[in-house]
Amino acid sequence: MAVPKILLVGATGFILDDLDVLERVARDYDIVVHCADGFHRSSGEALVKGLGQRQMETGKMTYFIRTSGVSGIADRPISGRYIETRELSDKDNIYAYEQHRETMESYPSRQADIAIIDAGERVNVNTYIIMSPLIYGRGNGLFNTRSMQIPSIIRSAREWGYVGYVGNGSGEWDHVHVLDLAALYELLLVKIVSGVEIPSGKAGIFFSAAGRHSWRALANSIATAGVKLGLLRSDEAKEISIEQAAAAWAHGMDDFVEPGFGSRATTRADLAKELGWEPKKTDTDWQETFLDEWES
Repeated sequence: MAVPKILLVGATGFILDDLDVLERVARDYDIVVHCADGFHRSSGEALVKGLGQRQMETGKMTYFIRTSGVSGIADRPISGRYIETRELSDKDNIYAYEQHRETMESYPSRQADIAIIDAGERVNVNTYIIMSPLIYGRGNGLFNTRSMQIPSIIRSAREWGYVGYVGNGSGEWDHVHVLDLAALYELLLVKIVSGVEIPSGKAGIFFSAAGRHSWRALANSIATAGVKLGLLRSDEAKEISIEQAAAAWAHGMDDFVEPGFGSRATTRADLAKELGWEPKKTDTDWQETFLDEWES
């Protein structure tokens, strides 16, 4: 199958709260990929609305790809507010699962996931959500090339002289290298522009898990790398409170730091792999990233 060419036309900056501008810009495109902020619901809704207007005006199908994260399906084992022991597959009804979780407790990225899927259905825009775990590695794009969690933990370790983890560190998350994740976006785009029918809307939530770690194991690996480079004296990671972690890693937001840094969120990327996604990075790449992050 010949792959259609995608023209790179440059970049223009926008403010996410300029909803009228976002809606107007989206009317000029068939596909929008929203990677800016997974918690910003209204910007996604505005972009979907603009795509819906384009479809009405031109008769062309339009598509919206949203970047989200698994903190929206994570449990809260430290506070005990919600415990989840299941491994979820992207072939499960994740939309219904998020709706159920929202009836118990509101969480911004879940709100945005649900709202954008619903908005797409209202205006007949095909929506897709790539829901990623911890992202590691160095990107090779034009803009941000690093993720959030590992750099945040290392920044605080430089200040404290030790690596911290929240609670007992037994919660497990998956991880994916940023280049493998980029390959999933590329694959999804190629399928769309090639006219391949793929699940969308409520069925179009894709996981991108490629490996798994516990938070304590992550902290220990960071500490080991820090000692190896002579930047820490001890490779023993230490338990810290939610309050300390929130102040260091989440701008004081206690409600985010537990699902984002101390929870369980284990997934299988079955649907993504059915599309043909094959992550290439290995556990060796995962371990080597800690040295690279300390040195960056």
